[in-house]
Amino acid sequence: MVNRYKTFLSCIAGVLVGIIVVNIIRDGEIDWDAIGYLFTITFLIVLIRLGLNLYKEQKYILLYKMVH
Repeated sequence: MVNRYKTFLSCIAGVLVGIIVVNIIRDGEIDWDAIGYLFTITFLIVLIRLGLNLYKEQKYILLYKMVH
């Protein structure tokens, strides 16, 4: 289940980076307000995704306890 969350968050971060690139190319001038908001949201999503790496799946924990 955690892998689904990580995949979903990665997709959202990728879409936001794409929106930033399109925003720069389309207008020809840089709109720093929009880019700043999108960059902040993307950064927070990546941090949440990295935080999900701290959680181990329950089956691996049980397997580890059985082996040791």
